[in-house]
Amino acid sequence: PALRRGGFFACRLERLYVVPLTGKEHETPFRPATRTDRHGVFRLYCRAVPEVVRRVEAPTQQDWRAVLDSYDAGREFVLDREGRLSAWVGIGERESHVLIDDGGESVVDAALDLIEGHSGRHATLVVAEHQGNIERVACERGYTALGVRLMCARRLAVLDTLKEVVAVPAENFALPQ
Repeated sequence: PALRRGGFFACRLERLYVVPLTGKEHETPFRPATRTDRHGVFRLYCRAVPEVVRRVEAPTQQDWRAVLDSYDAGREFVLDREGRLSAWVGIGERESHVLIDDGGESVVDAALDLIEGHSGRHATLVVAEHQGNIERVACERGYTALGVRLMCARRLAVLDTLKEVVAVPAENFALPQ
């Protein structure tokens, strides 16, 4: 209730999971992301995240960069398929994030293998509510649920109703001949 009074509204629900540490690196189809992949990652974000979330979270590429920076991912990896990026993995000191566009179970497994091999001791996997396939595979692999995080946004613009229109006779305006 206090958040709503302050103008905040819920925009995304995230589930947090403990990453089981394997300590071993697997063969991976992912490659390290480069600066030139930024636009491709934004396009992947636009395909993988529902519009209602994108509209609030990051409607532009510049907003997406701010969201991506907030993930504090020290290492980023991407997966190329059919001439475009189909998956992104960001691994930070404490949290790991994944974006997958219509990836089958093999892509999710490869992403989780990558996270398990590169994560730190207190690693957490963050799974958004629209990423049910990632959550299912993570649970099957023995990831332990830590909790839930509700992401909120605040409407900064003032919503004004449109002013009423008053009819003005056309003869009051000079028309071009």
